[in-house]
Amino acid sequence: MQLGTIIQNGKKGKGYLDVLSLNFPYCHPVSLYEQLVGAASESQGIILDFFAGSGTTAHAVLNLNREDGGQR
Repeated sequence: MQLGTIIQNGKKGKGYLDVLSLNFPYCHPVSLYEQLVGAASESQGIILDFFAGSGTTAHAVLNLNREDGGQR
């Protein structure tokens, strides 16, 4: 996957959680993480998330695995 030079929706994640009354001050949209993980990894590999607060990285990895049949 080629990573675009402009990420247009980098601030959407917080708005999604505000509606649910959840407070994760550094939440990012899943689509942003899908772009980053997809560009930085193959369909098989280990993705580490040292903080794992809101689960955004895990959500993105699950989506990518469903999309391409990967085993990240």
